[in-house]
Amino acid sequence: TMEFQNLSVVTNNVTLNNSSTGVWHTANTTNFSAGNDVVNNNGLIGTNALAPTFASTLAFGTGTDTFNNNATGTLFAAEAGAQV
Repeated sequence: TMEFQNLSVVTNNVTLNNSSTGVWHTANTTNFSAGNDVVNNNGLIGTNALAPTFASTLAFGTGTDTFNNNATGTLFAAEAGAQV
């Protein structure tokens, strides 16, 4: 999980670039900024379903947000997480 909701800079924007060799696994909630956020995905983004909620959320703020899942990108939203 990445946390950007308390970002306080002049532009207040987040750009996340997941490269073609990159893999980002996320669980629970990832909060982006209140600005204009951009996700550029050329790799794999996998959302893990972990106990107790078994849900993942990409929470974007009030800005104009863009999710670019490019030709080589994969968003896999059903990845099962291991319990410890």
